[in-house]
Amino acid sequence: MEGSSGFQSPMQARYQYLYQQPPLPPTGQTPRFQGQPPPNNLPSQPPLKTLKWTDEMVKLMIIAISYIMEASITSPDSKKTTQKPTLVSKETKWKVISTVMSERGHNVTPQQCEDKFLEINKKYNQLIGLLGRPTSCEVFKNPILLDSIEMPETLKHEARKLLESDQFYYREMCSLHHNNRIFIPHDWEVMKLVFLGLEGNKWDDLRARRARLEDKKLELQEKRLELEKDRVKWLCLDQNEKMKVEKMRLENEKLKFENARLAFELKCKGMVVGDDEN
Repeated sequence: MEGSSGFQSPMQARYQYLYQQPPLPPTGQTPRFQGQPPPNNLPSQPPLKTLKWTDEMVKLMIIAISYIMEASITSPDSKKTTQKPTLVSKETKWKVISTVMSERGHNVTPQQCEDKFLEINKKYNQLIGLLGRPTSCEVFKNPILLDSIEMPETLKHEARKLLESDQFYYREMCSLHHNNRIFIPHDWEVMKLVFLGLEGNKWDDLRARRARLEDKKLELQEKRLELEKDRVKWLCLDQNEKMKVEKMRLENEKLKFENARLAFELKCKGMVVGDDEN
């Protein structure tokens, strides 16, 4: 009955939850509709900070790079032992350096290591390009000598900026480029990590190379099968052509015999006609 609050139809009793009004939200909050995801009340994550390279980190990276440059393999020979440089891929190189840095508590990615090295190597090469190797070495030891060098002031200004820039590792980079350890100390633990990393990645590289060779092998086999199919196709076509030619030859032979038979019959008829006339 309409207007009676105590009476519910069977349909209303079964789907009572549909007739219930949702509770009102607290004052100051926006109501949320059914199916709408709850608001994210978690605090927003702070943006990633730019990696701060310390002198310790850069020098550790240079030490690791020096050991990679010194890495060599021994090729056994019956008469002598020769040293050949190990071919280290770019990806493997920075992966190993990143691992060494992580072992020392510096979580840097291979790309960050490469970017930082390119930065300091660029500064070194720029100074070499401005002053030359011998002069740049003397000027680095005594920057006052830069005033006595005959060169445009703009170039002198660029050289001063490089000499006064932060993290300008001229001595370490000079040792690195000349393959010596005058300004790069030994670190046996780093050397161990580098060679273990190179050894492990060497097998990874070999497995990857083997996989590439297997893929190339399958590709060549596929091409060989395609060529074999083409060869069989052309053989069939050639055989068909030969059969056609042979058929034409036999037909020509048949025509020759037919012509000879007709000629013989005509000759015989001519002889019979001559006898009749006589």
